[in-house]
Amino acid sequence: MANSRVSFPRFPFLPIWDKASFWSFEPRSARRFILGLILLGFAGLLYLSLASQIATTSARIRAQGDEIETLRRQRDRRLLQLAEQLSLPHLQDEAERQGFGPITEVHRLPGRALTESPIPAVEPAPMGSEEGVEGAHQRETLLPSIGARLSRWWRGIISRFATWAAIEARKTL
Repeated sequence: MANSRVSFPRFPFLPIWDKASFWSFEPRSARRFILGLILLGFAGLLYLSLASQIATTSARIRAQGDEIETLRRQRDRRLLQLAEQLSLPHLQDEAERQGFGPITEVHRLPGRALTESPIPAVEPAPMGSEEGVEGAHQRETLLPSIGARLSRWWRGIISRFATWAAIEARKTL
């Protein structure tokens, strides 16, 4: 048993695996094969570049979504702070801290009385005088400006009354 080698059967020669026969192409077929490989490579590059763009865009969208959520949370926090600062107890505490309080003394400033009209009175001139014709013309040009001034004055009064009523309504709440 010194010479106990087992011999394996030898496979017959396969002509396809012969180097010369396997890689032998006609020049026209070789060009088509190379052109196909080049086109396949370009298609792969196009696919990879599009996939990269999609991934980049997706990451950017996610980052902007996170930023939007952060901004929404900041907005909600600030709205809550604003609501707390505009609450009536907070405003009263802040007013007391700054030295404001209920009115104890009223000091009237010198000036026009509230019953006095802000529109100056124009005396009409007598009809037969020369001033009468000029005065009539002057009255015609004054009427629109008087109406505008009266309208502004009345809107100011209404605005002040609305502000006063809103403050009084808040006091009762």
